[in-house]
Amino acid sequence: MYPSGSTVTTIAQLDALIDWLYHNPEAPGNIPALSSEMKQLYALWAQGQSLESQGNFRSAIELYKRALQYAPGFVNARFSWARSLQALGQFSQALSQLKVITTFYPSQDSDIYIQMALIYRELSDWRGEILAYRSALEIDPHNLYSWLNLGLAYRQTGELEAAGEAFSQAVARLDVMISIGHPHQYDPEEDKICFEAGRTEFARGALDRSELLFRRVLTVRGRNLELWGDPQHNPTVFYTMLFLARINLRRGQWDEALAQLEPCLTFASQDPTVNLLMGNARAQGTDPLPLGWIWDEM
Repeated sequence: MYPSGSTVTTIAQLDALIDWLYHNPEAPGNIPALSSEMKQLYALWAQGQSLESQGNFRSAIELYKRALQYAPGFVNARFSWARSLQALGQFSQALSQLKVITTFYPSQDSDIYIQMALIYRELSDWRGEILAYRSALEIDPHNLYSWLNLGLAYRQTGELEAAGEAFSQAVARLDVMISIGHPHQYDPEEDKICFEAGRTEFARGALDRSELLFRRVLTVRGRNLELWGDPQHNPTVFYTMLFLARINLRRGQWDEALAQLEPCLTFASQDPTVNLLMGNARAQGTDPLPLGWIWDEM
């Protein structure tokens, strides 16, 4: 909250005001006045934002460049420039602008590193993505999505132990959100996090932890394959039940495996993996797939 009668006179104060308004769009309090120079810079940035929202990224970039000619340290203008470059598919140039911020104008805004991580993912640079998310988490260790995406990036590099730890942190933060009644979309968050954590624990051979996470997915989603389990459009429940069947096969619990597989077979009778697992369950065999087979391409 800004005190009554305050005025923004420096670029650092303008950046702080923009960040504050972004994170507190409905917060009560006094909005400070802007000096004439800050008004001009803010107007250029705001016009660029409007053009971005219309998909006119090239024109937005020109406005951000004009603002930066007057104030090279205008972090929000440079960040928005990078975001527009990313939207145009100019990933290397976007990273260059973000690195200017982190090198010369370091801030406590984790969004800068998160944006870098998203670009590294576009480039399939998993190591760069990992480093960016770790930097973001040094600033904001409570960010659920940073932990989730860090786990996904670690899994891409085959670092399953590190991935499992990142997913555990994500689950822990999700539980805190739920315990304090923090509003969030439970289905896409809780089932996504638990599913990714579950299949990572499965790949590590931690079947007990994996089972608990997969059963939590079913608690959130329910077991209605017609509603939730279409393997082409919403595969979470479908694959969760396949994982639980594989766990039961590895334990020699064939009746339990069959109970998981029968609705999957009804729903996707031509799926070769379902038929393979069903055949082994009926023959009282084990899981025919390696632990590392976790459908990572889905």
